[in-house]
Amino acid sequence: MSFTESILKPLTGPSHYLELGPLSVYILNEARLWKVAFDHLADQSDRWSSQDTMPEDANLDDLKWVSFAAGEGEQLRLQSLLPSLPVVVRPATPVILRPGEKLSFFMSVPMSIRVVSDRDPKLELLQEPTVNMSSTWVGDRNAGKLAVASRTQAFTELAALDKQKHRIICPVRMRNLSKTPLPFDRFVLPSDCLDIYQGQERFWTNEVGISYKGEREGSRVAPSPAAPAHEKDLTKVHKAEKQRSDLFHLRSFFHGGIS
Repeated sequence: MSFTESILKPLTGPSHYLELGPLSVYILNEARLWKVAFDHLADQSDRWSSQDTMPEDANLDDLKWVSFAAGEGEQLRLQSLLPSLPVVVRPATPVILRPGEKLSFFMSVPMSIRVVSDRDPKLELLQEPTVNMSSTWVGDRNAGKLAVASRTQAFTELAALDKQKHRIICPVRMRNLSKTPLPFDRFVLPSDCLDIYQGQERFWTNEVGISYKGEREGSRVAPSPAAPAHEKDLTKVHKAEKQRSDLFHLRSFFHGGIS
C-alpha cells in the first residue's frame, strides 16, 4: 500500500487490522459492539498497511480489548495527531545560541492515533501512540510542566532524518533575542498549537517559531499559519487544538539536570 493511499479511512465491516510503525491496531465489529485493541512491537519498524482480516498468527485472546456500543451503520475513523502533552526534544549535541543568532531544526515526533466515530468526530473514544513515550517533568517544582519524551531528536538538516511514515516532521525556527548566550541540550515543543499535513512521503506540521527573550521573560511561541514549504502538494489532515491567535510565552529551553 502506497503512503498516499490513506489507511486512516472510515472503517466498516466485521474486522480490521492496521500496522502503523511499531503499533498494531485490531478492530472488530460484532454483536453490536466495536472492539479495539492495541499492541506494540519492541523494535521501531516502519510498517504502514491495512487489511480487512485478522493476521493468521494473531492470538486475539491475549490482547487487551476495549468495547463500546456500535450504532446502526456507524463507522469508526482513525485520526493522526501529535502527543497530547508537550514533547521534550533533544538536539544531536548541546547547543549555545549567541545573542541575535537564528537556528532551524527538524525533529521527528512519533504519531499518535485517535479513534472516533463518524457520528461525533470531535469526541475521542481512544488514543494510542505509535511509539510508547515516557512522562517527564520539565522546569522547577513550582513552575514546571508535565511532558512526554521518547527518541525524539532534532537535526539542522532534513536529510539526517529517516523517512518514517509513523513519525511527524516538525520544523522549528529559533532565535535568541536576549543579550546573553542561550545554552540548551533540550527544548519543549507545544504540540496543541500545530496542524498536521500529509505529503507524498512524510507527515508534517506547520513551522513553529520560538523566540527566546531571557530567563525571566521566557520564550514566545508563534506557529506559522501556512503549510511548511519543504514539500509541495500537502494535505491538511488535522487542525490544531489551539489556534494561532493564542500566541503564548513559556519556558522552552533547558540545560543540564531535569529542571
